[in-house]
Amino acid sequence: METKRVLAFRQFNRFYTDILGFLNEHIYDSPFSLTETRILYEIYNTADCTAKIIQERLDLDRGYVSRIVRKFEEEGFIYKQKCREDGRNHFLYVTESGESVYKSLEKKANQQVEYILERIDKEEQEKLVHSMETIQNILQHSFYDKESPISIRDYYTSEDVKNIIEK
Repeated sequence: METKRVLAFRQFNRFYTDILGFLNEHIYDSPFSLTETRILYEIYNTADCTAKIIQERLDLDRGYVSRIVRKFEEEGFIYKQKCREDGRNHFLYVTESGESVYKSLEKKANQQVEYILERIDKEEQEKLVHSMETIQNILQHSFYDKESPISIRDYYTSEDVKNIIEK
């Protein structure tokens, strides 16, 4: 791989992270980290959401997801409901309080983007959005290709152990 491309890619990531303020411990001047915010987003926007779905979708450690889900449950932002077909699984749902928190975070996220966009003229906004769509399409095609089941993790799951034993 050409080093120039790698450096340019990383430079863009640092730049974009800085623009959005994602290195701050808490996002949108809230008590939540980026990961917590994203987990709340997934629970709010995913029908019959489970911790396993979140873990797989966000490629997060099971224990980490479990701690955040437990914290949200203790704070009254979500509740669990046992799955009728498989009692080991619990569906996660947002409470009224959790919905209020989520909508507040969503509003702040939209305000942040509006603040960024209002500094850019309409034609440049269109180019920017088109470029973002291009980046997303290229990366989606490369990383979410279902024919490529390879992933690199620094942990293993019970499913991994099962597959190793069976093979």
